[in-house]
Amino acid sequence: MRVALYARYSTDMQKPETIAVQNGNMRAYVAKAGWQEVGAWADEAISGATLNRPGIQAVLAACERGEVDIVLADELDRVSRGQSHTAKVYERLQFLGIRLVTVAEGEITRLHIGMKGTMNAEQISATSRKTRDALADRHMKGLNAGGRAYGYELDFQLDARGDRIPGHLKVDPAEAATIVWICEEYAAGRSGKDIAADLYRRGVPGPRGGKWSASTINGNKKRGTGILNNQAYVGRPEHQRQTFRKDPETGKRHAFATAKGVKKTAEAPHLRIVSDELWAKVKARQEQTACPHCPEVTPFWAKQRPKYLLTGKVTCGVCGSNYGKVGKLRSGCHARSNYGEAGCSNSLTIRIGELEELVLAALKDDMLRPDVIEAFVAEYVAESNRLARERDRDGAAHRQELKGVEASIHRLTNAILNGVDATLVRDELNRFGRRKATLEDMLAEATEPSAPALFHPKLAQVYRAKVEDLLAAYSSEASRAQAQEVIRGLIERIVLTPVDGVLRVEMTGDLAAMLTISQAGGRKNAPEANATGVRQVK
Repeated sequence: MRVALYARYSTDMQKPETIAVQNGNMRAYVAKAGWQEVGAWADEAISGATLNRPGIQAVLAACERGEVDIVLADELDRVSRGQSHTAKVYERLQFLGIRLVTVAEGEITRLHIGMKGTMNAEQISATSRKTRDALADRHMKGLNAGGRAYGYELDFQLDARGDRIPGHLKVDPAEAATIVWICEEYAAGRSGKDIAADLYRRGVPGPRGGKWSASTINGNKKRGTGILNNQAYVGRPEHQRQTFRKDPETGKRHAFATAKGVKKTAEAPHLRIVSDELWAKVKARQEQTACPHCPEVTPFWAKQRPKYLLTGKVTCGVCGSNYGKVGKLRSGCHARSNYGEAGCSNSLTIRIGELEELVLAALKDDMLRPDVIEAFVAEYVAESNRLARERDRDGAAHRQELKGVEASIHRLTNAILNGVDATLVRDELNRFGRRKATLEDMLAEATEPSAPALFHPKLAQVYRAKVEDLLAAYSSEASRAQAQEVIRGLIERIVLTPVDGVLRVEMTGDLAAMLTISQAGGRKNAPEANATGVRQVK
């Protein structure tokens, strides 16, 4: 009888000599039975909970080719610990007319498959349960119960016998600095992809010495993976953030978010790397860029960062359509590009780079000229005076009404003192009391003097210097994304109109936004972006 030998051990914690021991037992069994060995296959450090093992697959392939009469293993659990997998192998061998034999159990029958298969499967379940319980206990003691996360290094502590105590970690200063930097950049508006590219350019080693990627930073919020979701960085490590289950067909592990109530959080202040304030900013930014399928958040297409500086800002002065990319490097009227002359008569295009240069130069040199600032301040003062006059008129009316309300309260109070049943006038007295409180609050607010808007005496020069800093940041790959967002905020719209065969560029800037960046750091009572509605057109 031709015999195929199969041996296996489960983990790299076991010794490879285990295979030799099993083969020795099987060869002694073969010699005693007088069989002929035609091959020996093995799977080293591979779990028996899956059939996706090269050794067992090679044995089955030899059986399919008709090269084997008997498959021999040391014990049935060496073939598989999964009940369904054991039955599957047995059924296949039965179909091929091949016997399954083990040194421990002898020839395998359906009774063995039912009983031993159930026992082996239960052993897997019990071992898994005990392992999870032990790890959970270690976690709640503030010790590490999983792999070493980025930002930490092993803290070698010894017990009384001189053996290392597992689970102790300490902060790695270099990696911790990188984590803080990542959180700061993300909170400031940079994407995970952009941050990862920056780290890669700088040659900063990633987790386990690998390369940085957007997923390394963003991870999965529900499963608690990624730099931005690791609660250990704020001293509250989580255990069982995700669970793993094996696909019964492929044997591959798949991660699933842990159900509510299962996740365990421990207090480990010695592991803190990020401040609560910075972590809160990171979480707030994550909420802003949340799942695009959630109805309560902004759709994903509304959150995409524009590829070009002026995307969505430029319109055609003839038909009002957007100007967009036509060809490789030029921008033109969309209506003309899509529908030809029937869509728009404006056929003029402009190089994207040239238009950006014109706009950036205008932002720096033409906006916030002294005459524009003077006109703005005059308009602002006039508007402030108008609002003050309105408050004065409203205040006079409120004071007159307050006198009437107080008189009514006095009248009702006297009526009660003269013997009128208080329950008859209670509701009316309460109504007048509430109105009196409201009027007094309104008058108190109206009587508070409004502080005048104070502008920097050299506002135009300050603005120009700030814009030059922005342009320098825009020219740097590392800071371009943030600078682009600020620059776009200064531009309300750009209109391109053909005049005598050339395009006239008319830019409307958000003057309030310009004043905001000019006054940054020393601003006192500057107008808010929508305070006056004043705009400068160039």
